Amino acid sequence: MPASPVLTGVHIRPEIQTATFSLDSFRITDTRSRHNDTDYVSFTLLVRDASGKGTPQTLKKSMGDVNNGTHAVGLSFPNVVVPTNGSVVFNYLIVNAGHSSEGTVDKALETVGSSLAEKGLVTGGTALGTAILPGLGTILGAIAGWLAGEIKSILTANCDGPVAAEQVTLTYKDLMAKTANGPYRHETPQPGTDSATGCGSNSMYYVTWHIARGTPEPLREVGRL
Repeated sequence: MPASPVLTGVHIRPEIQTATFSLDSFRITDTRSRHNDTDYVSFTLLVRDASGKGTPQTLKKSMGDVNNGTHAVGLSFPNVVVPTNGSVVFNYLIVNAGHSSEGTVDKALETVGSSLAEKGLVTGGTALGTAILPGLGTILGAIAGWLAGEIKSILTANCDGPVAAEQVTLTYKDLMAKTANGPYRHETPQPGTDSATGCGSNSMYYVTWHIARGTPEPLREVGRL
């Protein structure tokens, strides 16, 4: 006969797992413009449930005029509930756009960041047309033409253009594995695309982000404290 369960008097409840997704900083060794880049940053997060449904959210920041060196971004989605049978997609975009208003740039980046997030594949990577882009690392070169078309309204001068782009897709299992030994930190090299004659050399950015796992908490039942 199978052994009877041992009754301990302890009530086991399902737990929820949270994680914080942070875009920390970027380091420039070569600007896209001859002197300063006028940078704007977007950081988009999409959490999907088991059926693949979810709504992207975007944070934006104007970095002003920046030159070589390290620049703190500090955008973060804290304590995000991650479904055990779901997935997470996040991306960031950095553009040099010195001739458009902040509101115009923010709107364009939010639209494109959301559109890009929705193209994220659960298996990792991003589907852009018939191309499958990598799930970790720069995608700037691969999406340069598509991205320039999507944000052409804010690229009004020859030296304007994107300088960094990355999208990461993680299942719950992937997320747990990457954060098993503490926060997962990553620096992504971002070789720039060609700019017009008279601008600077091709840009070179290095973007740092991290994911930190939260402490699991009991899942509260409906109607109970």
